[in-house]
Amino acid sequence: MIITFKTEVLGNQPGLQDDYKNIERVIDAREKPVLTLDFKMIEYATSATLSWMVQIGNKIRKKDGEFKIINVQAPLFKTFRFVNLDRVATIEVLPEEEIIVEIEEPAEGENASKS
Repeated sequence: MIITFKTEVLGNQPGLQDDYKNIERVIDAREKPVLTLDFKMIEYATSATLSWMVQIGNKIRKKDGEFKIINVQAPLFKTFRFVNLDRVATIEVLPEEEIIVEIEEPAEGENASKS
């Protein structure tokens, strides 16, 4: 099961607790559950969400399943490690995008700084 979140902040959405319970029911029903959470758009996750993910990770690990969190932004990865989420899930950090800056040379006879 792959779940992609379409929000920047995860944890304050109405009905999210119901979604969590539905995911838990699916995990409970499977012999070896596989869950992948795509965090490409997530910049912040509440402490309740972090706690839920650790609990889910523990459930999946006890059933010899697989729990992955992909496309995690680097600052959020630090938080994941702080709460030991990396012990119950495989976490893939989103590669930092290359920043390309084009600098135009001033045309001949043009001053680089205009007063």
